[in-house]
Amino acid sequence: MSAATETVEVNYKAYNVTGVTSIAKDDIHISTGKGSLTVQTPHAGNLTIYSANGTQAAHRTVADGTTTFSLPAGIYIVRFDQQTVAKAIVR
Repeated sequence: MSAATETVEVNYKAYNVTGVTSIAKDDIHISTGKGSLTVQTPHAGNLTIYSANGTQAAHRTVADGTTTFSLPAGIYIVRFDQQTVAKAIVR
């Protein structure tokens, strides 16, 4: 029996969001699936993902476009160029 995969796409361009201290002004698109987190960035930069307990789960210097990370299930904080962009749940 195969497990169902759920993909949720969230587009962020916000300025007054509770729970996140700062939002990048660029359009950053984040989607999650089973065991993965995909980030689409409008330009090159540093992309860092932290787990809910504050440890760094992943870091890459990325070009503009789409980057996918394989991550275990959990809650993550995504930062792009030193700005918190979003919180995401990987199932």
